[in-house]
Amino acid sequence: VGAQWCAFFIRMVMMQVCRKGSKGYDFWFANIHPNTNQTWVNLQKPSKYHEISSKAIPHSIVIYQGASDPSAGHIEFVDKVYSDGSYSVISGNDSLVDNGGQGVASKKRSASGIGPKYKILGFIKIKRL
Repeated sequence: VGAQWCAFFIRMVMMQVCRKGSKGYDFWFANIHPNTNQTWVNLQKPSKYHEISSKAIPHSIVIYQGASDPSAGHIEFVDKVYSDGSYSVISGNDSLVDNGGQGVASKKRSASGIGPKYKILGFIKIKRL
């Protein structure tokens, strides 16, 4: 799997909220890759812009990897976290993971993520734009 539409959506949103030419813009542009697995690799070392978490955090990014196909992945923004550990997301190209419609969608995910097809790699807490 090469470039993924969901990753382009996340990258585009981050580029819209960061000021072009700023160090934050450069950081997020360089590290949010068109392939979600590469994004996860790029963000393994915490920085002043982010840190990694194993739990959902509002306004963070969640990255998934295909359970049976590790080259597959998905990435979403976490919008809200509920007391049971489930969370709402804003996602681009959600049809790849659960046969929904293509485009941008808001969905609720269980604490375990997207069922058996995708496992949660982790959450990227955005500290600075």
